[in-house]
This record gives sequence, C-alpha cells and structure tokens, in this order.
Amino acid sequence: MKKLLLPSLLCISACTNSESEPTHAAVASYLKQHANDPASYEAVRWGQPVPYTRKDSAAAAAELLSSEYDVLKETEDAERRAQVGNMAIKLEAITDTTRIGTRLTHAFRAKNKLGALVLDSAQFVVYRSGQVQPI
Repeated sequence: MKKLLLPSLLCISACTNSESEPTHAAVASYLKQHANDPASYEAVRWGQPVPYTRKDSAAAAAELLSSEYDVLKETEDAERRAQVGNMAIKLEAITDTTRIGTRLTHAFRAKNKLGALVLDSAQFVVYRSGQVQPI
C-alpha cells in the first residue's frame, strides 16, 4: 500500500501542474500587456486554480448591481432603482454551475508609473477562450 502512495501523489500533482500552466501563461501575458514596464514583471506566487462557473459570474454581477442600487437610494430616480434591484435579484437566483473558466490569485512584482518595483496581487478569471479578466 505504501508503495502506491508516492506514485499516486506524484501523478496527482503532475496533473494539477499541467492543467494550470496554460492559465498561468494567459495571466502572465495579460499582465505584461497591461504593465507600465512589461520587462519588470516577475511572478511571485500563484494561488490554487478554482473552477469559475456561471453562478460565480452572476453573483459578481449582482454584487456590482447591489452597489449601484445603494448609490441610487440617495437619488430620486425610483424607476432606475427598481430596474437595478430587479436585475440583481434575477442574477442572485441563477444556480447554473456550468464551468466557464478558471479563477486564480496571482502575486507579482512590477514597476509602477514612477519606476518603483512594487509587490501586488490580484484575482483573475481565465475563460475557456483564453480571455483574461481581472476581478
């Protein structure tokens, strides 16, 4: 039994690494395209990739709409406030767990506009098409 444990663990970790490599490459490419100094980009740490579903996407959109609703509370635009509230409620009701991408956290170093090297981290979604979106 012990003889099977090590090969099993190696196989599992190998599958995880090969699965996340395209995701890491897509995020690194995105950051280099959007960095102030692309040559200064340096990967520091990668979080565990997590499936990103339609439900997750709808929840994020509902959260944005809820924030907009809170801002609209202070205005007299009751019709727009009702529309935003209804859209948020519909989005929160979505239960579709179809995977549409992968979410991960990435810590990296890069130079800012002033040329100082800074450590930053962000969450990204990499869709099946390869498109990267910061969240």
